[in-house]
Amino acid sequence: MVASAQPVTANMDPRTRDLWEKDRAHFLHPWTHFDSFKSEGSLVLTEAKGARVFDSQGKGYLDGIGGLW
Repeated sequence: MVASAQPVTANMDPRTRDLWEKDRAHFLHPWTHFDSFKSEGSLVLTEAKGARVFDSQGKGYLDGIGGLW
C-alpha cells in the first residue's frame, strides 16, 4: 500500500476495518516489510475471479503470486 495524507482506514467500512485491525495485530504475512506493515497494515482482499482479486474498495489486481501456494 502507498502512504497517503489520510489514514489507511479512512475509506473502510466497519467490517473491513475490524478485519484489517485484527490482521495487523495478530498475523504475520510472508515477504512482509514490518516497518511499513506496522503503520499501513495489509490490503484486505474480498473477492476473486480467475486470476484477478479485488480489494474492499473494488480495485482489481492480477494474482501473479497465487500459483506459488
